[in-house]
Amino acid sequence: MNSTTISAHGSELSWPVIRSALNMMDYVRILFEDFHELHGDRAYGDDPAMIAGFAKYHGRPVALIGQQKGRDTKQRVALNFGQAKPEGYRKACA
Repeated sequence: MNSTTISAHGSELSWPVIRSALNMMDYVRILFEDFHELHGDRAYGDDPAMIAGFAKYHGRPVALIGQQKGRDTKQRVALNFGQAKPEGYRKACA
């Protein structure tokens, strides 16, 4: 799959570059436009491991929900190794 490329927003990206992107926000930046992230669950707090928000995909509005694990040990500890807390689930359902 070395020669496989993906075109997104006028730039070509190789498959290894896409595959090495472990952070949810990398996918959001590549595939979507005008992303607005939601913070907090309206009851207790915000879970940084859970990403939720609104964006545009090819001009159409979409809702996004995903988890991020982090790239290194420091980020992974801060993001609870991608395991959502109760406030993260509430944020995704709100």
